[in-house]
Amino acid sequence: MVFADNNVIAGTGAKIRVYHLSPGTGSARVSTQSSTIVNNISYANASPYISLSSGTYAFTLNADAQNAALSSQVTLKPWSVMSIFAVGLVQGNPHWRLVATQQQGIPGMPQTGSDPHAVVESYPLAWPLYVLVVSLICLVVGCVYVLARIRSDSSAAKKQEKLVAAAGYIEEG
Repeated sequence: MVFADNNVIAGTGAKIRVYHLSPGTGSARVSTQSSTIVNNISYANASPYISLSSGTYAFTLNADAQNAALSSQVTLKPWSVMSIFAVGLVQGNPHWRLVATQQQGIPGMPQTGSDPHAVVESYPLAWPLYVLVVSLICLVVGCVYVLARIRSDSSAAKKQEKLVAAAGYIEEG
């Protein structure tokens, strides 16, 4: 089964889509406290997207073939897309249940199921600055070490020259 997504949100509301993935239950209908929102959805199918206002809803799925019902209370957030899955078996394992998942869009990007007015967090400058400071400290320490090494090598060579010259002076004298 392949279902095409559509995360475009109009206004500040939310959208839901119901997936009927419970074999042996026949067609089903989904209702809220006030109205039927999906009627006669058959197994292995999904409803079209339904736009609703954000808020808390009690969804009830009624399976015609089994005279069974499932209920789930969910809160629809603004600028979100919710999928409700009817899964499992009415009599058997896995148990029959409703599973709801809600997807927020990409913050600050309209038409993705997100608040188009959200403030996108900027990347903090502390991390790159920290890396730069540590790198500069390492560079300075390395340069000081190399210069000290060169200086100690040249002073050792001068001492050796003086010792050789002094030894030659002693032998001559």
